[in-house]
Amino acid sequence: YAYELTPARMDALTIGALTAVIVRRRDLLAIVSPHLSRLTWLSVAIVVGVGLGSGGFARTNQITLTLGHSVLAIGSACLILVAIRDTAGGSGRVGTILSSSLLRLFGKHSYAIYMIHLPIHLAISRCFLAGAVLGLSTGQYLCVQAVYFVAGTALLLGTALVFHRVIERPVLKLKRHFVARRSSQPAKG
Repeated sequence: YAYELTPARMDALTIGALTAVIVRRRDLLAIVSPHLSRLTWLSVAIVVGVGLGSGGFARTNQITLTLGHSVLAIGSACLILVAIRDTAGGSGRVGTILSSSLLRLFGKHSYAIYMIHLPIHLAISRCFLAGAVLGLSTGQYLCVQAVYFVAGTALLLGTALVFHRVIERPVLKLKRHFVARRSSQPAKG
C-alpha cells in the first residue's frame, strides 16, 4: 500500500505541485534561488545516504517506503529548479543536460514505458534473473544489475517506440474526427 496507493504518495505529488507553482511565480523563485545551491547539495547527500541505506531504493525496503520516495521527489524538485534558475541566468548547464534529445525522447515515450515496464521486468526477472543472481558476490550482483538496467532500458525504449508507431500514432490520427465545439452557454461554477 505504501508504494502504490495515492494517499501514501501525496508528498511527492505535493512537492511536484509546489515546484510547478515556484516555477511559474518569479517572486517565489527569487525567494528560493539564493538557497537553492545549498538545498540541492544537501538533497544530493540525503539521496545518496538513503539510497545506500535502502539497498538502492529497493521497492520493498522500509527506508524506501517511508523516506525514500520523499527524498527522491525533493531531489528532483531541486534539480528542476536549478535547471530553470541557471537557464534563466544564461548558464543553463543542468537545463542543457535535461533538454538533451535522448532525455526528451524518454520524456515523449515515458507513459508507454510506464505502462509496459512491469510486465517486461517480471518476465525478465523470472525467466533470466531469478536463478542467475543466487550465490553471487556483491560485486557480481551489481554487475548483473548494471547490465540489466542498460539492456532493460534499451528494451523498454524500443518497445515504447514500436507501441508509439503501431498504436499511438493511429489513435492520435483519429482526433481529427472529434472536433471540440464551443458552447454558447457561459460556464457555471
